[in-house]
Amino acid sequence: MEATELAHDLWRWTGRHDETRTEVGSVYYKRGRDVLLFDPLLPPEDPHGFWTALDRDVLEGDTVHVLLTTPAHRRSAQEMLARYPGAKLWEPAAGDELPAGVSAHASGCPDEVVYYLPEHRALVVGDVVAGDGEGGLRLGLEADRRGVLEALDALEPLPVDIVIPSHGEPVRDAAALQALVGARH
Repeated sequence: MEATELAHDLWRWTGRHDETRTEVGSVYYKRGRDVLLFDPLLPPEDPHGFWTALDRDVLEGDTVHVLLTTPAHRRSAQEMLARYPGAKLWEPAAGDELPAGVSAHASGCPDEVVYYLPEHRALVVGDVVAGDGEGGLRLGLEADRRGVLEALDALEPLPVDIVIPSHGEPVRDAAALQALVGARH
């Protein structure tokens, strides 16, 4: 398990997903009394340490929200919901009104969204886009190329400083997203 602070109250942690046998990323974001967990995975490498850290950050009166980019990323959602009374599950739907100023946008794939966190100008993506291992971005393995690139192109008005994929490293270069979208022209 590796946890990285991307910005104040914005963290990404990784864990080994038992079913896929791959390292996957999840995102923690706190704004006011809302704690948002995107595609959360309880890291099998250190579940106790994870719960200790999360319990320390979820204060009395906070509401925990579990947001999924896609139903395939249920991962440890039920454990998170069960641990915090009043926790809420958010299934993907573009245009839904979400907590903490977060917005959901079409991804170009059915049943999958990307989330935008305006406070940090961050885009949280599931399977449609991944880090390429060289500081850039690539399309996810099963992504419909044209649909995804059109959906990402529609996000152009949003100022994005960081893309946080579930697979691969976060990318802080806005030009990487523009380069990916530009690949369709």
